[in-house]
Amino acid sequence: MVNNKTNSDGTALARDTAFKDIVDGHPESILIFAEDGVPLYANASASGLLSRLADEGQTLPDALAHASDDTARLTLSDVIGGEVVLTVRADAITWEGRAARLLYVTDETHQTRQHESLARLAYTDHLTGLYNRRGLELVAEHHCLVAARAGEHVVAFFIDLDGLKQINDRYGHHTGDEALVELADVIGAVFRDSDIKARVGGDEIVVLITEDAPGRVDHLLARISTEVERRNAASGRQHNLSISIGVARHGPEAGLNIDALLAEADRCMYDAKRQAQPGAARPGETDAQGPVVGVEAAAPQSFNLALMYLAL
Repeated sequence: MVNNKTNSDGTALARDTAFKDIVDGHPESILIFAEDGVPLYANASASGLLSRLADEGQTLPDALAHASDDTARLTLSDVIGGEVVLTVRADAITWEGRAARLLYVTDETHQTRQHESLARLAYTDHLTGLYNRRGLELVAEHHCLVAARAGEHVVAFFIDLDGLKQINDRYGHHTGDEALVELADVIGAVFRDSDIKARVGGDEIVVLITEDAPGRVDHLLARISTEVERRNAASGRQHNLSISIGVARHGPEAGLNIDALLAEADRCMYDAKRQAQPGAARPGETDAQGPVVGVEAAAPQSFNLALMYLAL
């Protein structure tokens, strides 16, 4: 802490000058503001930082004044509309005969962005850019709570890329990866940004939506069909993109077990796949099955969409 309280103006000035000599080249940003917010001093590091801020640091004193103690973590805007994350510590001093505040400012923007990037990596599928299973678990519960409060249905789409193993075996894993990325692109084009989209297996993608309008599910399925057919017609690929979908719907009137909803959508997808492709079965299951209700299958040469609705 620097305190320049003295009965001698000359001594105070000498101390102020010595202080400047010490901190001018310090790597930490050091600023001094008068009690009314007027800037009195900034070392070289602080001058560079202030030039990046949209308001040249004018909000620093006010922001710190509203902090709960003399240390605050602030997020301010930079000149290009981004964010600058700062940790600011303040001490009361006398500067050139005036009551002032000495601010030690640490720029944590880079470190914060690194942490955010690492967090995104932990919850994101590296190939498709969708959530991974961990990310799905993180956001699904909140999504469903919001839907329940709004009195809306939660709908789970379980989407399987048909024939991924055959694509990998015949054309190579790079082509299989391209097919998965293209499926993710289809999903991104059809569903809203606010819908939850996650790759939960090698060839399986889950989408959670809230059914906030009558017929939204049917509309989405029609758009998926159209988008896949359009891509197959225009791609020039040696293989067609083909998918199977299971759909499970849960109303807002009862408590929702998200794992159970996804399990039902998964089961519906395999039941639908078996309708379109006799002999297809879930891992560890035989093809034996009971009657299937509400299944629709459409299989033009360029596209295979198999749907099953199950209302929970």
